Amino acid sequence: MFRQKLINLCRSSSLLINLNHSPLNLWGQARRLSFLKPSNQLKTKRFVIIDPFNLSFQVLIEDIYSNQSDVPQLLEAKQWLQKALEYNIHNGKRNRGNALLTTFRHFCPEIDDDENALTKVCLLAWCVELLQSIFLIYDDIMDNSTTRRGQLCWYRNKDVGMIALNDGLMIQSTIYFILKKYFSSSPNYIQLVDLFNSVTFQTTLGQCLDLLSSSLDFSKFTEDRYDAIVKYKTGYYSFSLPIRLALYLANITDQELHSQSEKILLEIGQFFQVQDDYLDCFGDPKFTGKIGTDIEDGKCSWLVVKALKLADPGQRSIIEKNYGIKSEESVDAVKQIYNNLNLKNKFRSYENAKFNEITSLIEQMKIDTESSSLKAILFEILKTIHERQK
Repeated sequence: MFRQKLINLCRSSSLLINLNHSPLNLWGQARRLSFLKPSNQLKTKRFVIIDPFNLSFQVLIEDIYSNQSDVPQLLEAKQWLQKALEYNIHNGKRNRGNALLTTFRHFCPEIDDDENALTKVCLLAWCVELLQSIFLIYDDIMDNSTTRRGQLCWYRNKDVGMIALNDGLMIQSTIYFILKKYFSSSPNYIQLVDLFNSVTFQTTLGQCLDLLSSSLDFSKFTEDRYDAIVKYKTGYYSFSLPIRLALYLANITDQELHSQSEKILLEIGQFFQVQDDYLDCFGDPKFTGKIGTDIEDGKCSWLVVKALKLADPGQRSIIEKNYGIKSEESVDAVKQIYNNLNLKNKFRSYENAKFNEITSLIEQMKIDTESSSLKAILFEILKTIHERQK
């Protein structure tokens, strides 16, 4: 029945996407998402009907317009907010939202038979994606970036500029509007709101540490500093947030289980970021889809931290003279030091050791029905990122 409703909704909303001539719109490229059951996606020769996660974005947009709908003077602002959302979410991978959905489905598989409940879960997943978009908008401004996901950064558009700062605030407010509308009657509403608040604060602290490291004060390029940046800037919102939201939504509130999962997810987050740093320098652009710029941007990355720790005075001098310089010669000079220090092999050693460490942490979790299910999810996340090439 739900499947037929989805078909009817797609037809009535003209949400059939022509794969050969797909226009730029809020639905993004039609593709199968990893959390979907095959029956939830209907294919014809040239068209794909998009899944409930994408469809629920339209519900979010409609909710924005329904809020204070009796005030016509706000229509232009709401249209602008819709434009900002579509632009900044369109090309994202949606890994965080998908992680929430996958986890919740694992604990509550019957969700696929309840259209209203599935929509609510999808909207919570979109709230995670909205938070991600806020961080990216602000990060691009602070880094003076030009492009993001194959298009101009939002603030770089001629009609946007520093309006983007207010857009971030509007998007943040939208998160709490959605939470209140759909989850205020939930027994774990306070936990959902508190988790968004605390993760936002932790992420801004991590961003602050990262920005304060951009002055190329190499005395700050330490393992302790790097670990803190990764943990607070990336780990909490990218890995801990979506999984713990799913647990609360499934009414799994055991604080020991939440604490254990957060500890492991933060370790996975660090593992992921170290991989990212390595691939930025040594990854194949054919797989990664981008050319790394950490060296010329002067980033406090795992590679430079490790190099500074291992370098002799002469090698350290070369790094300090060339790191953060936007020239091919300087980048090559730093990479040569990386090669001389055999950082590729040291990364492989780190990767294997970290994988074994996290595996051990997961295996040590307490044994009961809920933790057994969570262990399976954590193992799947770890397996997904282990030895990745992009």
